[in-house]
Amino acid sequence: MTPKSIFAAVLVFLPVPAFAQTMDASGAWIFTPASVPYPVAHNLVVIHVNNAYDRFEPAGPDHPAAGAAGQCFGAILINAGQASGRGNCHIVDGDGDAWVSEWIVEGIDADRMTTGRWAIIDGTGKYAGASGSGSFRAGADASGTYKNETTGEITLN
Repeated sequence: MTPKSIFAAVLVFLPVPAFAQTMDASGAWIFTPASVPYPVAHNLVVIHVNNAYDRFEPAGPDHPAAGAAGQCFGAILINAGQASGRGNCHIVDGDGDAWVSEWIVEGIDADRMTTGRWAIIDGTGKYAGASGSGSFRAGADASGTYKNETTGEITLN
């Protein structure tokens, strides 16, 4: 074996670096609400959030999380019309790969939709080491369908 062929053989067995894939996180999560409000005073309510996310409908084609489902839970405080709160989601896609994300409520818009930010914490399978963040707008639309509309990006490593 010549030095050139030995070098070529070594190259075949070296690990190939994985390249990160960044994708648009825009889309709509369709969910079934199971939140429970606990009124405290006239202008003070705390809400126990526990919503079943039935599926993700991505804005673009070929999204790995299309159809993913899971649970989102946490608490929202509405004090004198100002909303705040946070929680987590556990989501599983069609391949059985999962991730955990965090959500932070920043307000309520003119349509009475909850608004805020989200970020991926970590996951398994294709979501191991994933990162990403964006914004959300969640609540019932004009037809009565509960949606969480998201924007942002997700990077898979």
